[in-house]
Amino acid sequence: MNYPDTVQIETTTACNAHCGFCPHSDLVEAGRKGRMSEELLDKIFAEITSWPVKPRSICPFLTNEPFADPRIFEIIGRCKQAAPDCEITIFTNASLLTPARLNQLSLIYGPINIFCSLHHRDAASYRAELGLDFDTTVRNIKNLVRGFGQKVTVLRVSDGTPNDGAFDEWARNEFPGANIMVAARWNWKGDRATYETNLHSDIKCPRGGSITILHDGRVSLCCLDQAGQYALGDVTKQTVLEVFNGAAHERFYGRAKSESTPCKTCNMR
Repeated sequence: MNYPDTVQIETTTACNAHCGFCPHSDLVEAGRKGRMSEELLDKIFAEITSWPVKPRSICPFLTNEPFADPRIFEIIGRCKQAAPDCEITIFTNASLLTPARLNQLSLIYGPINIFCSLHHRDAASYRAELGLDFDTTVRNIKNLVRGFGQKVTVLRVSDGTPNDGAFDEWARNEFPGANIMVAARWNWKGDRATYETNLHSDIKCPRGGSITILHDGRVSLCCLDQAGQYALGDVTKQTVLEVFNGAAHERFYGRAKSESTPCKTCNMR
C-alpha cells in the first residue's frame, strides 16, 4: 500500500482576487463554486488519522484563497490532529490577514510554510491584475514576516521580463527576513498561456506522490487539474487510498508525461 506524501484539500472555491496567471476566474465563469461539507472533511481526516504512514505535508487550498474560508483555522487544527508532524503549507494573497487572523496563525504548532502571492511592486499594477489594495497587503505581509520570519515566502509568478528581477530586488528590501521567490509560470496543463514553453515531456510528473481532493470529493489528476476534468476517483464513494493506489493514478504517473493527455501539454517540471 502506498501513502501520499502530500494531501491537498480544496476546502472552498472562494477567492477575493482575480490573478491573470490563475485559472480561478475561469472556474467562476463556469459556475463552479462551493465548499467541502463537514461530512466529507470528517471522512478525510478520519482516514488520515488511521494511516500508519502520515503525509509529510497537508495543503488546505487549491486555486482559492484559504482565508476566505471561515473554517480555515479549525481545518488546520484538524490537519495537525490527524498528522501531528505534518507541515502545513498555505498559499495566500495575504489581503485577508487581519491582526486577529495573524494571532490565530501564531497559535499553530509545528512546521508551517506560508507563501504570499504578491507579484507586483506598485499599487496600480497590483490593483489592475489582482483587484486588491496594495498597501493593505504589503502591511499584512510585513506583520506576518515579523511573526514568522523565514517561514514566509513572498513570491511573484514570473513573466520572463525584467520585472522579475526588479521585483526580487524590491521585495528583498521591503520584506527583510522573508524568503523571496520568482516562481515558474505554469500553463495549467495547457489552459493558460505562458512564455515557458518547455514541456519537459520526457520526465515522469513530480506530482505523483500528491493527492488533490476537490471540494465535492473528486480527486483531480493534480493541482493543475483545477476543475477535475481528469479526475482519478471520488472520495465520497472510495477511500483516499483506494484512489491513490488505483489504476487511474498509475496510468498517469507510471510513465513519462509525453505518453499521457493532458500531461504532454503541461509545462510543470
